[in-house]
Amino acid sequence: MSPKIKVRPNITNTFLLRQRAGGWFVITAEGEDRAGPFQMRNFAEGRRRELQLAANKQRKIGPRPCITCGETFQSEGPHNRMCTLCRHQSEAFSGVASVTQRGARRVTKN
Repeated sequence: MSPKIKVRPNITNTFLLRQRAGGWFVITAEGEDRAGPFQMRNFAEGRRRELQLAANKQRKIGPRPCITCGETFQSEGPHNRMCTLCRHQSEAFSGVASVTQRGARRVTKN
């Protein structure tokens, strides 16, 4: 029986757009206003992108070279230093599955 491969979730947007009376607003995922009102959606989208890029930079999310093969991949943060292919090859070799969302490790049986 082959080990199950854990698929990591996509990186989500921290900031969203919402239209209300008065125009367009940039809000957090929790619904808090961060910028606005903007009369035009494209201005609000530009500000949302700026805020998202700053948040990604702070959390160190973005392109990063894999420490094993050197290929550039979309990193989820400072904890994510290996590309998916190298991480799966490493897990298959060691017999340890990836860290789960809550931080507990799962050991696969060979």
